[in-house]
Amino acid sequence: MRNSVQTRRTLMSQALAASAATVALASTAQRAEAGATKDKAITRDQFEQYVARYNAADPAVAAFYADDIVMETAPPLHGVAEVLLFRQELRAYVVDTIHVEHYVADEHSVAAQCLAEFRCVRDLPLNAMSGLFGRAVRKGHVLKQRGAMLYGVANGQFTFIRPFPPIVLQDWG
Repeated sequence: MRNSVQTRRTLMSQALAASAATVALASTAQRAEAGATKDKAITRDQFEQYVARYNAADPAVAAFYADDIVMETAPPLHGVAEVLLFRQELRAYVVDTIHVEHYVADEHSVAAQCLAEFRCVRDLPLNAMSGLFGRAVRKGHVLKQRGAMLYGVANGQFTFIRPFPPIVLQDWG
Protein backbone atom coordinates (compact mmCIF):
# COMPACT_ATOMS: atom_id res chain seq x y z
CA MET A 1 0.00 0.00 0.00
CA ARG A 2 2.78 2.43 0.88
CA ASN A 3 4.55 1.94 -2.48
CA SER A 4 1.34 2.63 -4.43
CA VAL A 5 0.82 5.84 -2.42
CA GLN A 6 4.40 6.94 -3.12
CA THR A 7 4.05 6.05 -6.81
CA ARG A 8 0.77 7.95 -7.05
CA ARG A 9 2.32 10.99 -5.38
CA THR A 10 5.36 10.85 -7.67
CA LEU A 11 3.17 10.59 -10.77
CA MET A 12 0.93 13.38 -9.52
CA SER A 13 3.92 15.62 -8.85
CA GLN A 14 5.28 15.05 -12.35
CA ALA A 15 1.91 15.61 -13.97
CA LEU A 16 1.29 18.71 -11.89
CA ALA A 17 4.62 20.22 -12.87
CA ALA A 18 3.89 19.58 -16.54
CA SER A 19 0.35 20.96 -16.48
CA ALA A 20 0.46 23.76 -13.89
CA ALA A 21 1.00 26.55 -16.43
CA THR A 22 -1.77 25.25 -18.70
CA VAL A 23 -4.22 24.93 -15.82
CA ALA A 24 -3.34 28.39 -14.51
CA LEU A 25 -3.99 30.02 -17.91
CA ALA A 26 -7.18 28.06 -18.48
CA SER A 27 -8.55 28.64 -15.00
CA THR A 28 -7.96 32.41 -15.26
CA ALA A 29 -10.07 32.58 -18.42
CA GLN A 30 -12.69 30.23 -16.96
CA ARG A 31 -12.98 32.29 -13.79
CA ALA A 32 -13.87 35.35 -15.84
CA GLU A 33 -16.44 33.28 -17.75
CA ALA A 34 -18.01 31.92 -14.54
CA GLY A 35 -18.75 35.45 -13.40
CA ALA A 36 -17.06 35.10 -10.02
CA THR A 37 -17.25 38.52 -8.43
CA LYS A 38 -15.11 39.90 -5.65
CA ASP A 39 -16.52 39.85 -2.12
CA LYS A 40 -19.82 38.31 -3.16
CA ALA A 41 -21.61 35.23 -1.99
CA ILE A 42 -21.98 32.35 -4.40
CA THR A 43 -25.64 32.29 -5.36
CA ARG A 44 -27.73 29.13 -5.63
CA ASP A 45 -27.67 29.53 -9.44
CA GLN A 46 -23.87 29.78 -9.44
CA PHE A 47 -23.64 26.76 -7.15
CA GLU A 48 -25.92 24.79 -9.48
CA GLN A 49 -23.59 25.79 -12.37
CA TYR A 50 -20.67 24.47 -10.32
CA VAL A 51 -22.49 21.19 -9.65
CA ALA A 52 -23.38 20.80 -13.33
CA ARG A 53 -19.73 21.31 -14.32
CA TYR A 54 -18.58 18.96 -11.55
CA ASN A 55 -21.02 16.25 -12.63
CA ALA A 56 -19.96 16.62 -16.28
CA ALA A 57 -16.25 16.46 -15.37
CA ASP A 58 -15.94 19.80 -17.15
CA PRO A 59 -12.49 21.38 -16.60
CA ALA A 60 -14.32 24.73 -16.44
CA VAL A 61 -15.19 23.76 -12.85
CA ALA A 62 -11.76 25.28 -12.09
CA ALA A 63 -13.34 28.70 -12.42
CA PHE A 64 -14.97 28.16 -9.05
CA TYR A 65 -11.70 27.31 -7.27
CA ALA A 66 -9.28 29.80 -5.72
CA ASP A 67 -5.68 29.14 -6.81
CA ASP A 68 -4.82 27.93 -3.31
CA ILE A 69 -7.96 25.84 -2.74
CA VAL A 70 -7.66 22.98 -0.25
CA MET A 71 -9.87 19.93 -0.64
CA GLU A 72 -9.86 18.46 2.85
CA THR A 73 -9.60 14.80 1.93
CA ALA A 74 -7.08 12.32 3.32
CA PRO A 75 -4.50 13.34 2.28
CA PRO A 76 -5.58 16.92 1.54
CA LEU A 77 -5.37 18.21 -2.02
CA HIS A 78 -3.76 21.63 -2.46
CA GLY A 79 -4.29 23.91 -5.44
CA VAL A 80 -6.46 23.84 -8.53
CA ALA A 81 -4.14 21.58 -10.55
CA GLU A 82 -3.98 18.90 -7.84
CA VAL A 83 -7.76 18.90 -7.33
CA LEU A 84 -8.41 18.62 -11.08
CA LEU A 85 -5.83 15.87 -11.52
CA PHE A 86 -7.31 13.87 -8.66
CA ARG A 87 -10.82 14.22 -10.13
CA GLN A 88 -9.52 13.10 -13.52
CA GLU A 89 -7.81 10.05 -12.02
CA LEU A 90 -10.87 9.08 -10.00
CA ARG A 91 -13.19 9.55 -12.97
CA ALA A 92 -11.25 6.85 -14.85
CA TYR A 93 -12.72 4.38 -12.32
CA VAL A 94 -15.76 5.97 -10.71
CA VAL A 95 -18.29 8.38 -12.19
CA ASP A 96 -19.87 10.40 -9.42
CA THR A 97 -22.86 12.68 -9.65
CA ILE A 98 -24.34 14.88 -6.99
CA HIS A 99 -27.77 16.41 -6.58
CA VAL A 100 -28.24 19.37 -4.25
CA GLU A 101 -31.00 18.87 -1.68
CA HIS A 102 -30.32 21.84 0.62
CA TYR A 103 -28.22 24.95 0.12
CA VAL A 104 -27.36 27.86 2.42
CA ALA A 105 -24.76 30.56 1.87
CA ASP A 106 -23.36 33.87 2.93
CA GLU A 107 -20.41 35.88 1.62
CA HIS A 108 -17.93 33.59 3.44
CA SER A 109 -19.31 30.10 2.95
CA VAL A 110 -21.65 27.68 1.25
CA ALA A 111 -23.11 24.63 2.97
CA ALA A 112 -24.91 22.01 0.93
CA GLN A 113 -26.52 18.69 1.63
CA CYS A 114 -26.32 16.45 -1.41
CA LEU A 115 -27.34 13.05 -2.65
CA ALA A 116 -24.39 11.41 -4.36
CA GLU A 117 -24.08 8.38 -6.57
CA PHE A 118 -20.74 6.73 -7.30
CA ARG A 119 -20.87 4.31 -10.24
CA CYS A 120 -17.79 2.14 -10.78
CA VAL A 121 -17.02 2.01 -14.53
CA ARG A 122 -13.73 0.10 -14.26
CA ASP A 123 -12.47 -2.24 -11.54
CA LEU A 124 -10.75 -0.18 -8.88
CA PRO A 125 -8.20 -2.37 -7.10
CA LEU A 126 -7.20 -1.81 -3.50
CA ASN A 127 -4.81 1.14 -3.77
CA ALA A 128 -4.50 4.74 -2.63
CA MET A 129 -7.48 5.84 -4.75
CA SER A 130 -9.79 3.08 -3.49
CA GLY A 131 -8.85 4.13 0.03
CA LEU A 132 -11.55 6.78 -0.38
CA PHE A 133 -14.08 3.99 -0.27
CA GLY A 134 -12.23 1.73 2.17
CA ARG A 135 -12.13 -1.17 -0.25
CA ALA A 136 -11.56 -2.33 -3.80
CA VAL A 137 -14.59 -1.72 -6.01
CA ARG A 138 -15.84 -3.76 -8.97
CA LYS A 139 -17.11 -2.44 -12.29
CA GLY A 140 -20.89 -2.03 -12.21
CA HIS A 141 -21.12 -1.51 -8.45
CA VAL A 142 -22.93 1.58 -7.19
CA LEU A 143 -22.69 3.51 -3.92
CA LYS A 144 -25.38 6.02 -2.95
CA GLN A 145 -25.03 8.37 -0.03
CA ARG A 146 -26.29 11.58 1.47
CA GLY A 147 -23.71 14.00 2.77
CA ALA A 148 -22.95 17.58 3.65
CA MET A 149 -20.13 19.77 2.40
CA LEU A 150 -18.87 23.11 3.65
CA TYR A 151 -17.19 25.40 1.13
CA GLY A 152 -15.11 28.40 2.19
CA VAL A 153 -15.68 31.41 -0.08
CA ALA A 154 -13.49 34.42 -0.80
CA ASN A 155 -13.68 36.70 -3.81
CA GLY A 156 -16.49 34.60 -5.29
CA GLN A 157 -14.45 31.37 -5.32
CA PHE A 158 -14.09 28.30 -3.14
CA THR A 159 -11.03 28.42 -0.88
CA PHE A 160 -11.64 25.06 0.77
CA ILE A 161 -14.02 22.13 0.48
CA ARG A 162 -14.69 20.21 3.69
CA PRO A 163 -16.78 17.04 3.44
CA PHE A 164 -18.54 15.61 6.47
CA PRO A 165 -19.07 11.88 7.00
CA PRO A 166 -21.96 10.79 4.78
CA ILE A 167 -24.89 8.50 5.45
CA VAL A 168 -24.68 5.45 3.20
CA LEU A 169 -28.02 4.79 1.52
CA GLN A 170 -26.80 1.94 -0.69
CA ASP A 171 -23.44 0.30 -0.15
CA TRP A 172 -21.40 -0.89 -3.12
CA GLY A 173 -23.31 -3.66 -4.78
